[in-house]
Amino acid sequence: MNERALFAAKKFIDSYFPNCSTAFLGGSISLEAETEHSDLDLVILTEDEAMTSQRCFVEFGWPIETFVYNPHMIHVFLESDSRSGNPLLLRICANGIILKGGVEAEELKEDAQGRLEEGPPEWNQNQINLARYTITDLLYDFIGSENPTESIFVVNLLAIKLHEFILRTNRQWTGEGKWLVRSLKNFDPQLAEDFIQSFESFYADRKKEPIITFVDETLKPHGGRLFNGYNQPLF
Repeated sequence: MNERALFAAKKFIDSYFPNCSTAFLGGSISLEAETEHSDLDLVILTEDEAMTSQRCFVEFGWPIETFVYNPHMIHVFLESDSRSGNPLLLRICANGIILKGGVEAEELKEDAQGRLEEGPPEWNQNQINLARYTITDLLYDFIGSENPTESIFVVNLLAIKLHEFILRTNRQWTGEGKWLVRSLKNFDPQLAEDFIQSFESFYADRKKEPIITFVDETLKPHGGRLFNGYNQPLF
């Protein structure tokens, strides 16, 4: 554990949120995977907040990002985190270091761990079809694009949507930023490697075929590409 980070986090809580009931230190620091550019991610419960807020600071030698909640509402946000499939709050509470809170914090940590182990809700067929259509539409844009700059932005979005599709159709948690690849590797290291290599072929050599093949193989068990006949209410 990075003792300097832990000291800074505790000092920050004492200085800015002395009346909070519970506080967690999460992120890369709690996983002992920090870099020289890591920040301190703090989940803080305080009666001073009616709902929630996200605030950023630079204090005690660290960039600090806080997620501040009313303790009576925290379980509502944990449930929302579960439904979204992207468990930012759940991961901090489940894997984070308790800075303050005693029994209340331990119970919250146990709740978050249980939700993480259970996994996100299963996608229904409408959700699967919407994702198939979105990926198919992006794939057609990618195949037809003759503008290298446009292709980069299309393929970036395609990678994000494909990552979500793979994980959610297997009832796995998704992520953002570095958690995109971490989530894939946690689920299936070989699949993650195939995913990475297919996209690297485009970024390095502008080869489209590896991505096209990978997308088609991913969609195939769910009915393949979906465009013709797709019908989705817009409300």
